Amino acid sequence: MFTLVFPEQKKVVLQTPLLLNALLNVCIARTWLLPTLAVMRLYSLVAQALPPTASDRLRLTQLPGIGEQDVATLTPKANMKDLLCVLEEKKDPRAGDVKEALQKWGHVEIVEATFRGA
Repeated sequence: MFTLVFPEQKKVVLQTPLLLNALLNVCIARTWLLPTLAVMRLYSLVAQALPPTASDRLRLTQLPGIGEQDVATLTPKANMKDLLCVLEEKKDPRAGDVKEALQKWGHVEIVEATFRGA
């Protein structure tokens, strides 16, 4: 678990959401697409406590009870459902917690996509 070592760290961490919102507002107001996307990505990384260099496999460690050693045994293209299948096959007691978390996990389902020209 990460602990704050210096009092300055606490101040910075508490100001981070305000700073990211300010950066996002500036980028949106200037209609800068790439900086806007970068700030939004940074915002999600901070919220999820992941480093900017996080791989898709490292994102699996957000699931309850799952560590880097668990993810290391998976194939490079494995996703969350693959991890759940591996845990269920091994009859791992963490499978129930992971399954419950995945049921509550949001996902995008594109129903229809069209393009209309002017």
